[in-house]
Amino acid sequence: MQENTDEEKMFLIEGTISEFIAATRMVNLLEELKVGSSAQNVAAGIAGAVGGMAGLVSNAAMLEMYDGERVENFACYIDDKIVIGQFSGAFMLNDGDQVKAVVTKKDDVLYAHAILRPKDKLLWLPLEADSGYNVVFSRMMKLALGLTIFATVFFWIMLMIVSGGVAGFHIYIYALLFDTLLGFSLAAWVANDLKPLALRAEQIFTVLGFPDVETLNMRPACYALHHDNVDNAESVYHYQWVLDAHARGEKLRLGKTPVDNSEKKS
Repeated sequence: MQENTDEEKMFLIEGTISEFIAATRMVNLLEELKVGSSAQNVAAGIAGAVGGMAGLVSNAAMLEMYDGERVENFACYIDDKIVIGQFSGAFMLNDGDQVKAVVTKKDDVLYAHAILRPKDKLLWLPLEADSGYNVVFSRMMKLALGLTIFATVFFWIMLMIVSGGVAGFHIYIYALLFDTLLGFSLAAWVANDLKPLALRAEQIFTVLGFPDVETLNMRPACYALHHDNVDNAESVYHYQWVLDAHARGEKLRLGKTPVDNSEKKS
């Protein structure tokens, strides 16, 4: 298993999950893992250093944990390493799974930013960290364009109703220019606000060895969009669908399987 001395840098580990436990409420999972483990020399001092899964590992950075219905906090071993994290859909992980995990080191514990399970080509990512920045920026610009088109039609209709013609055309132009400027400015601001999530996704994709990380978009391959019988799996993605479409020079369309996508194109 790969080691890393930089506690802030993401790196890749591979191994088998064991003693997996998860909860959607505040619970000291590390303590439970310690008690239930057959290994007696794991993470000396960890038990008692963690006060619930929302707190601090002793002298470590704050773990990005929170209690809620949309995520499961989890702890497990990957081979001989303690790994903790949170994903929507973490309940789909099981003991015995062979996985790759993108992690950072927090003292004696590894924090999982992403988990990839090769056997069924599934990828767990942080909520909303599913696309590179180019995708996020383009998404916001398309939204601004759509709002501008709506405003164009709306203001034209209002002009016809209020002025009965072109008498107030200059007001229409001013209103349209103002709306366009405001819309694209807000879109750029939101894109910049989402940039940390996009950069986090890009870093994860890079560690996993994915190509063209700035343009990768996992959202159309979200597990929850394609499986009606599974709830609370918004963080799980069919990553191979996206990589295959990217290799063909295509973009996977939202809500479409690879078969649907190719049929639409043909």
